[in-house]
Amino acid sequence: MKLTIRVVMMLALIATLVAPLAASAQEEQPCYGLSPADCALYYSTEPAMKAVNAFSMGYTFALSVSGMADVNSDGSGNFTFDPDAMDPFSAVSLNMDINGTANDLEAGESMSGTFSFVMTDGYFYMTDPEGGGWVGFLLSAAADAMAEESGLNLEDLMSGDLSSMGDMSAMEDLDVAPLTDLMTKYVTIERGADMQVGGNPVAVFTTNLDLPGLFADTQLGAVIGNLIAGASAAGAAEGAGMSEEEMQQMTAQLPMIIAMVGVFFTNTTLSMTQHVGINDSYLYGFGIDFDMSLDPMMLAGLTGETAEPDAEPLDISLSLAVELTNHNGMFTFTAPAEFVDITDEMQSGMSGF
Repeated sequence: MKLTIRVVMMLALIATLVAPLAASAQEEQPCYGLSPADCALYYSTEPAMKAVNAFSMGYTFALSVSGMADVNSDGSGNFTFDPDAMDPFSAVSLNMDINGTANDLEAGESMSGTFSFVMTDGYFYMTDPEGGGWVGFLLSAAADAMAEESGLNLEDLMSGDLSSMGDMSAMEDLDVAPLTDLMTKYVTIERGADMQVGGNPVAVFTTNLDLPGLFADTQLGAVIGNLIAGASAAGAAEGAGMSEEEMQQMTAQLPMIIAMVGVFFTNTTLSMTQHVGINDSYLYGFGIDFDMSLDPMMLAGLTGETAEPDAEPLDISLSLAVELTNHNGMFTFTAPAEFVDITDEMQSGMSGF
């Protein structure tokens, strides 16, 4: 149990530590195999999207686990952000209509339905899956209740003030260059055939991450170990609810943990797409495709069970595609005429979270 907890903590910490890598990549602009012109276009979305305060969004999502379950969903809606709003909870307006289907292949059962939500004027409204009507709650009230329990000031966080998360300044000085250098060995970006999105010419970039190769690299443990040591010195251990001793123990177990986690990614592919406007550099879409095949003998060894002689591999597939259009368009967001206000219930629920 302790090992499982440490594995989870390590993965969470890796995700936290790798986050600065994206910022570093934006500054250093490693091209991962792209030509200079394509590399410049690839990175041009960040400054361009800073000038975008509204867009329409559509998505499709699919998840399947062989012989067990599959889930499919799609939806569409609009989003706006008012940078001049005094109340951060009123700065964002959005609406979404979502369709979903889930199939339990083992039980032979399926379920499907639709769901809608609207955020406007500081309120969040959603359709009641059971009754079909609308319910809503005041975002600031729910956030205050959560902040009281967690110690985080969500209003400040939404406005970009991270001070309630503690002193993060030391984390900004972490040297992620070794991790950046290591990742360049296992990341490639290719530009495919251009396409049209909403009548706009769009460049299609595909990023491939070689997870089996990354986890097999003996340098990974040392690089992450150094990052953990730096994070610990910066106070990340306390922020993660860990003692210095626990952080040191986890660092010592890194080779074993990485080898264990790496087994899961032996037969894995991961690719991400990004659609960039050729004329305006707007982000017109992004996606992720993840496929994993787990050997039944390996799974049996991890669970302590005995694999059936004719057991099939466990195949997991996940796909997400998001399309963005109507950049800086004008949208209207209307609250439902009738709804049940559940602000009090949300406050009570968040306080006990």
